[in-house]
Amino acid sequence: MKWVEKNRKSNLTIWIALLLIIAVMSIWLCSIIEIIGNEITLVNQAVVEEEFWLYDGALQLWKSAYVIVILTATGILITSGMVTILVPQPRTIIKKVKLKDRQIFNEENVTSSDDKLMEEPTVGIKTLKQS
Repeated sequence: MKWVEKNRKSNLTIWIALLLIIAVMSIWLCSIIEIIGNEITLVNQAVVEEEFWLYDGALQLWKSAYVIVILTATGILITSGMVTILVPQPRTIIKKVKLKDRQIFNEENVTSSDDKLMEEPTVGIKTLKQS
């Protein structure tokens, strides 16, 4: 029963991470298409002066938004998606190592010399010399 819940949680995590990566790639692709479309429209000879300034302003806006917003959002979402996919694997490895450590240091391997370590330590108080 636990395994099924863990498997569902793992599958959900992977789907969320893939959804993040797909969303950011589609946002990135749409911004690139818009920038290229405005550049192609500006090169066209049939554009009148008013349309030229309109498309030039739109191109500058998209280039600024691309550098400031799109690249930042792309980096953040791809990083979070990759971390979401990769983080569960080290956790399971750490759990396996902890289980092996517990098996190695079970009660049969404890010797009487370890009992001395379990005693309460004596605490010394250090005082400053006043002059």
